[in-house]
Amino acid sequence: MSIYKISDLMLRLSEMVQDGFFLTEITELPADEETPAALHFDALSSDDRVDYEDVDSIDETTDSKIAITVDDACASLAFSPEEICTLMNAVDNALEYANETLKSPDCSRSDRDAIKKGCVDLRNMQAKFAKFRKRYVL
Repeated sequence: MSIYKISDLMLRLSEMVQDGFFLTEITELPADEETPAALHFDALSSDDRVDYEDVDSIDETTDSKIAITVDDACASLAFSPEEICTLMNAVDNALEYANETLKSPDCSRSDRDAIKKGCVDLRNMQAKFAKFRKRYVL
């Protein structure tokens, strides 16, 4: 029996969902002398099959910390539909407030630069939420 980090599995599944897939075929690959056992993922749609990177099994003594980059989906966070709607509204409100602040004559140049920089991330989140909204019925 092989052991896998749940976070590694969730990251792989999240990657497939972000790419627009909702079905996967998972194949268990046995260990050999050079590689550990692994799970292989193929994302499936009615007319496509996409090969994704394997998730290797781990030794039970492996450190259980989760290593992710800033661009990875955060597999340790899961939100309910109600919480996602709250986040969508918060992003919309933050952008609205930022736009109002930018129009204010009291807004300094450095504040404007910081607000504009933050708005880029907010607009990217807003686009992700819009894509999410199209895929799922909330």
